[in-house]
Amino acid sequence: MKRLNTPKPNTADAGFTLLEILVVVFIVAILAAIAAPGWFRYITNRRVQAVQTELRQVMEQAQTDARTRRAEYTLEILEAEAIPTVRVTDSGGTVRDIELGNENVNPDTVQLTMNMVGGGTVFSFDYQGVVSEPFVVDVQPAGTGTGINANSSCVAVISLIGGLASGRGGECADFRTEIGL
Repeated sequence: MKRLNTPKPNTADAGFTLLEILVVVFIVAILAAIAAPGWFRYITNRRVQAVQTELRQVMEQAQTDARTRRAEYTLEILEAEAIPTVRVTDSGGTVRDIELGNENVNPDTVQLTMNMVGGGTVFSFDYQGVVSEPFVVDVQPAGTGTGINANSSCVAVISLIGGLASGRGGECADFRTEIGL
């Protein structure tokens, strides 16, 4: 029997040239440069939203506890902390510092700013869940100042009976106007 000679592939022709690889790397670098700012903006917005949601939950829980236990609950926005933090103190003097955003928020990426007519960073829910004066807490990316921008979020107590509201951008400005800031 006669064997068929099958041609062996020439190994010198296999693979990619250096030029082809460089073109692919260059295209990937351009696509990454285009996508990166949008991705970072998305991540920042998610962090701000996570802090805003958790801040509202902490405030609602303190208000509910004040009503249920018929006791005063004091909350303090710790603006100077690297990770957004709220200090909750019950009428018995028990103090809890609650870091907002869980592990999703890196230090110095999100800041909290308290806005009250009389100034300050402390407010209380009395035994009925009522506050002495309305206020707005701004949640925004760190380093953007204290003004309202497209990435800003807020949680507001817009009535003396403790009605909580959350908003973004222009809604925060409306809340400030409504309470006289």
